[in-house]
Amino acid sequence: MNILQSAFLIACGLVLLTIGAHKGRLAVIVAVGLTIRSVLAIADDSVYWLPWSGSDSLVFYAKLLSWMKLPASEVLLSPPLSTSGMYPWLLSWFTRLFGDGYLFAVFLNVLLGTYNIIQMYRFAIEFLSRRHARLAAWFVCLFPVSAVLSAVLIRETLIATFLLAALTWFVRAIKTRRMHALLMSAGFIFLAAIFHGALILCLIILPLSYALGTAVSRRYRGARLASPTRIALVSAFLLTLILSAGPRLSKIGNADELADRLDARLALEGKRTAAKNSDYPVFLSRSIFRPDIALLRYCYFMFAPFPWMWRGPMDLLGALLGAANFYGFVLAWRYRKRLSVVPLTLFFSVFLTTAMFSAGVNNVGTAIRHRNKVIPALFCASLAAYVTDRNGLQQPFSRRQQSYLGTTQGQRITG
Repeated sequence: MNILQSAFLIACGLVLLTIGAHKGRLAVIVAVGLTIRSVLAIADDSVYWLPWSGSDSLVFYAKLLSWMKLPASEVLLSPPLSTSGMYPWLLSWFTRLFGDGYLFAVFLNVLLGTYNIIQMYRFAIEFLSRRHARLAAWFVCLFPVSAVLSAVLIRETLIATFLLAALTWFVRAIKTRRMHALLMSAGFIFLAAIFHGALILCLIILPLSYALGTAVSRRYRGARLASPTRIALVSAFLLTLILSAGPRLSKIGNADELADRLDARLALEGKRTAAKNSDYPVFLSRSIFRPDIALLRYCYFMFAPFPWMWRGPMDLLGALLGAANFYGFVLAWRYRKRLSVVPLTLFFSVFLTTAMFSAGVNNVGTAIRHRNKVIPALFCASLAAYVTDRNGLQQPFSRRQQSYLGTTQGQRITG
């Protein structure tokens, strides 16, 4: 890296430390997270390739170099049509300003992954105490998959940033019933969908999860249906708008054509990954519209690798993460009638989003990478359930918000 690149990265790191110092005294957590991710990035460049730093990272960097060769005006006026091409297109503007270099591009991701620690605190503090919000920040700081994905050239970290921001504003919309918070949430979903098109369905998933959360929660009393209805109507309008502005629906075809196309894709992926000793059984490449196959695919997506799939230390780590995901869902089911609206909404949104991703994923490594997008939401919701188990207390909202959410006076998470 040249002097200009180093100065820019150091300045951004100091800004993150300053923000962390003023946001719940997170400077130590931010410093630890930045150090871990920096060491991993240097190790990936000089010592040993980390997981997910192979073909995808090299393809992204090759696309970045191709954008660098074009005039700036042409790059600006001709952005890529594919969502996967948007990430190197965005990075190319930084390398155009500060100079080329693979390690510099990776360190931009390191800074973004470090910022996600702060963003996680902002999200958790909306419905947890300060102590538990700091615990959530430590979780993102030390979570192995999050740290590794921040230290390789891959788009997952940027997508996680936008999803965390969208969830933060959606929780604020639930708490305050203000339209601008809902629109901010939809805006961040749009940004996430620019880099992964399937996430546009979160415009439907989030309001649907909210409706399911309010239906399950026994403590939801006296709230008018205008707010969830308004959320659903606005989300439906925005989804219709982006579909009309995006690819033509004729390219998607009817339901039968879509099912055939998806089945063909899964069969092709099965052939490709079979040569690489993929951990997914061959029969899971059959039609996902069969209920038994869909359920098994979801279990493999969310909880694999299973004991019969272990081949090395990374498989053991993945198994522990899968077991943690399973425990989170167990907590949600056990305390579904005691949890209030926000944690239940998060649980449902995690379930629906991962169900969507499981339809198109055919190997364990990709599954772990994709489910990392929703792990922060699952952790915070599970933490709320765990605190409910320990204290029987929930939701540090104002009295007006407690009345709206159905909590009783004095029910707060104590930190």
